Amino acid sequence: MELEQDKQQNKMGVLPINKLLLSMALPMMASMLVQALYNIVDSIFVSKISEDALSAVSLAFPVQTFMIAIGSGTGVGINAYLSRSLGENNRRNVNRAATNGIMLVFISALIFIIFGLFFVRMFFDGQSADNPEIIEYGVSYLSICSVLSFALFGQMTFERLLQSTGKTFYAMITQGTGAIINLILGNINSYKGQVLIDNNNLKEVKLDIGTVSQEIELFNMSIKDNLCLDKKISDEEIIKYLKELELNEILLMEEGIHTIVGEKGLKLSTGQKRRINILRSYLMDKDIYILDEPTSNLDKHTEEIVVNFILKYFKNKTLIIVTHNEKINEICNKFYKIENHSLTKLNM
Repeated sequence: MELEQDKQQNKMGVLPINKLLLSMALPMMASMLVQALYNIVDSIFVSKISEDALSAVSLAFPVQTFMIAIGSGTGVGINAYLSRSLGENNRRNVNRAATNGIMLVFISALIFIIFGLFFVRMFFDGQSADNPEIIEYGVSYLSICSVLSFALFGQMTFERLLQSTGKTFYAMITQGTGAIINLILGNINSYKGQVLIDNNNLKEVKLDIGTVSQEIELFNMSIKDNLCLDKKISDEEIIKYLKELELNEILLMEEGIHTIVGEKGLKLSTGQKRRINILRSYLMDKDIYILDEPTSNLDKHTEEIVVNFILKYFKNKTLIIVTHNEKINEICNKFYKIENHSLTKLNM
């Protein structure tokens, strides 16, 4: 009875080598296979957002690899020492290895939390200073990965603790559960039926869509850089559009279109920022635009300017406009009302 109990608690010291290798290796191989599929699905999902999103994730990859290297290295060290101690039936060293291993988890996580809170933007600015969208995607992604790194280090360490006692089946479950859930959810569509645009199923085609959000995002760069992002557009062309939008006050600034707007465009008024947002979307030259309250918080005169600009420059584009402003009726030829979770076509 005592021998059987010792075999259950200390497989590393009593099981035959061949049986030990099989019982430990196969579950870990299965969990790593699922984890690899999980990473592939993750990359496919990110690529559907945009190429910039995928580029941002790629730039974050070295830091993630560094996290995994630290977690794996720490885990392997704990595993080796703990397995040896179990084989020697040295309970004191077993407890010491587990305690020190958990302490190392906290120290490693703390280092990456500090990095995630204070140094991620610096990391991306040094790699992709010419593309603000990649920087923003990357900062958001890597900040989350770094701040929540304690989950990665904890999972890898406790997995190695389980593995060192020969309980690899439980390690397989802990590593595989999240991956399997993500694989399943990644293939579930969020709606029934079909959404067709020009007879193309929205689920099957990749459309070039631009969005004008009600929440205006401007970067701490010049007005020109905010408008152009990664496109090459001459100063003369930008000045022409700014004049049409009656943004002459920007041209009168000391540095004109090269004026730095400040974080979130704090140097500009709401009306100026909204018109810049509209112009930026137009300069991106998309096939389809979704405009969310494009005239929100504008006075009547500025509202007229924005509507006329849309009528003139977006006339060959497909526009989907969300608005409560009847002035926008001049732009649209089809009208729908969303009420009580249903979409109703209106005759206007």
